[in-house]
Amino acid sequence: MKKIIILFCAVFCTNLLFAQGISLEDQLVKASYNGDLQIVQALLSNPDIDVNARYNGFTALINACLKGHLDIVKELLSHKDIDVNKREIGHKRTPLIIASMINHTDIVTELLKHSPKLNKQDIILL
Repeated sequence: MKKIIILFCAVFCTNLLFAQGISLEDQLVKASYNGDLQIVQALLSNPDIDVNARYNGFTALINACLKGHLDIVKELLSHKDIDVNKREIGHKRTPLIIASMINHTDIVTELLKHSPKLNKQDIILL
């Protein structure tokens, strides 16, 4: 019962924010950064959401990797349209590179389990 109430509240809040002009994709990226699993789940239940959209240069997956939110990384990886190689805009780093740089080994392991053929190299600017 508690889970149903939390999910209802998450859906209600996301709809309220959407009505205020904050896109579902922006909400997803922010919720991934903040570690709000219930909101991420509610947003991913919308079939029209672009799970790879960027907000301020970052995708939801990049933000979850950056902040070390393993549960959100797993949730995002379960989405059929997730692009594990989508780079952030600033330094052009992938989620795997970001998780590696910050030493989030559990997230690195999860990314590699999901897509063992990650094939993007980091771009080093000299």
